Amino acid sequence: MQSMTKFGAVAALAACALFSATAANAATISDPSGVLLDTVTATIPANPETLDLNDSPSWVTSVGVDNDGLLAGQADCMLSTEGPERVYVALNLTVVKSGTYTFRIVGTDPEFAGDIGSSPIQDPFMALYEDFDPTALDTGVIGCNDDEYMILGANSWANGDTFPTNGESNTNDRWSHFTADLEPGHYTVVMTTWGPVTESDWAAFAPQSATFEYWGPDCGIEGTTCLAETGVDATPSLIAGIGLLAAGVAAVAVRRRRATK
Repeated sequence: MQSMTKFGAVAALAACALFSATAANAATISDPSGVLLDTVTATIPANPETLDLNDSPSWVTSVGVDNDGLLAGQADCMLSTEGPERVYVALNLTVVKSGTYTFRIVGTDPEFAGDIGSSPIQDPFMALYEDFDPTALDTGVIGCNDDEYMILGANSWANGDTFPTNGESNTNDRWSHFTADLEPGHYTVVMTTWGPVTESDWAAFAPQSATFEYWGPDCGIEGTTCLAETGVDATPSLIAGIGLLAAGVAAVAVRRRRATK
């Protein structure tokens, strides 16, 4: 069950869009700034690691009448207070260039079919940590988000809208989306669920996964797509290289003309 916070004034508009949109009026979801650095599928396995949200003092103390607690006191990082246990998966991330990065979920397995409560992964939660410690969940949080409409507001997407990067059009506005300014260093991306899921309960669902996209400055993440190296973008070095190549071709042509005289 979604909390009253999720179905407040802003959420109500997003929910209306979610369930009223059809393929006929679907729109293309805008890409974030920067370039698509990587697409990663994170799977929570049948024997997962677990979190205890009692290890988030902010989650424990920020509970109000709306039945949501806040990770690290961040307003966009709601987690249900119906129970503290969560299954999760953590991914390592190395940033090599300073800049603004966007993290977003663009798909799940199983796919969203219009019912957020059909499986835990339909309402995922993503957080980015520096020095992640599962026993100190408020420490080192760089960014986090429960539902994308909290970030995008009136520009949030609706069911049927399409991500151009993967053609996924069976989307829902309960997928995470957030932006963070990062310096070079080692980070951890953590995916869990908004609602409580015990390890024993997870056995009925496992495995389930979510697909992430990382966006940011070109060559910004170690081991990921780098346009400057593939020659896709017209950087100054590439333009200079093309100029040298043209000069070389011209020189060869001159030599050939001289040889035929």
